Formats: sequence, C-alpha cells, structure tokens
Amino acid sequence: YYIDKAYESFKLPKYIKVKEQYDPDPEFKTVAFPNPEEGADSLELAIKTANANSSTLILANDPDADRLAVAEKINGEW
Repeated sequence: YYIDKAYESFKLPKYIKVKEQYDPDPEFKTVAFPNPEEGADSLELAIKTANANSSTLILANDPDADRLAVAEKINGEW
C-alpha cells in the first residue's frame, strides 16, 4: 500500500491500522456510510483502535481517498 511507502520514505513512526478496515471492501461492512465526514459513526472502529493503543490522533480517508477526517483526543475526549 502507498501509505506504507510514504511512512517509510519520510521515516515516520509506524502507524496503527484499523485491521477490520485496512483492506478494500466494496461492501463497507464495518460502517453504515463510508465517508469520514459523517463523523463519529464512521470513525467508531478507528476510535476503538486508537483508544486501545493509547493514540491521540486519527487520520481516516474514504475509499477513493478524496476525503480525509482528522480526530484528536484532547483531555480524554475525541
């Protein structure tokens, strides 16, 4: 995936992927609507994964990568 190459090229720390959403799925079984601008509902698994890994930043794109959502955990709230 390009994200792996980008992180390696810029020597960024390894990102934590949402396993259930990493591989393309045209059925979008993990969300009601796949666009990240829909808010917390579309980021539910990302928030769960971030919390489990003590992450404070989420970057999420939609399936064709023309939309991006960014969430930051501040004072324990997303």
